Amino acid sequence: MFHAALLVEQRRHPRAQLHLPVRLRWLGPFGYRLEVSRSLDASRGGLLLCLPEACGEGARLWVTFPFDSATTSAQPETPARVVRVELASLSSFLIALEFESSTSYFSHPVESERRASARVPLALPLTARESSSPWPEQTMTTDISEGGMRFETSRLYSAGETVLLELRHGKWASKGEMPSRVVRIEAVPGAFEQRAAVEFKRQGKSLSAGGTSA
Repeated sequence: MFHAALLVEQRRHPRAQLHLPVRLRWLGPFGYRLEVSRSLDASRGGLLLCLPEACGEGARLWVTFPFDSATTSAQPETPARVVRVELASLSSFLIALEFESSTSYFSHPVESERRASARVPLALPLTARESSSPWPEQTMTTDISEGGMRFETSRLYSAGETVLLELRHGKWASKGEMPSRVVRIEAVPGAFEQRAAVEFKRQGKSLSAGGTSA
């Protein structure tokens, strides 16, 4: 069944047998978990690889492909989901991943985006916590602009709520926890996670009065 399904996929996105390093990141019960493997084949829409442990179908993860273990700079991470799992041997599983289309990041009309900073699809590790809670959540950004960002979350935030975000990357690394205001909560199709859109605050005030930076 697994290989028959792959043939169906080949008609949509031709696959190439590429055996290249791939790094997977997903959220476990104790925070981020990283695993490096090698692809069996790849297409514009996803990857097939072999792992020593099974992943649940529908599991959310982030993929760096191809992965360069020698570089110390940040490498792009692409959000993906597990779409099929099959036992390959007594100690390994075939895992098929489907990349999330970048077009799904932007669910609001272009006209509304023109009133705010341009957003760039970018997946980076992030910690987020409510201002009243000492316990941060580990998650990933979806996109970032000069005025705000969107990130995935399994917590229940409300519009207008203040959250403290820490992004240890680039120019944000020296800022520590950044007070931000939730301006919008969006559903993630086919997932229990939500996306929170926030705008950064400066000196106790939001960067924009209209609340559309994120």
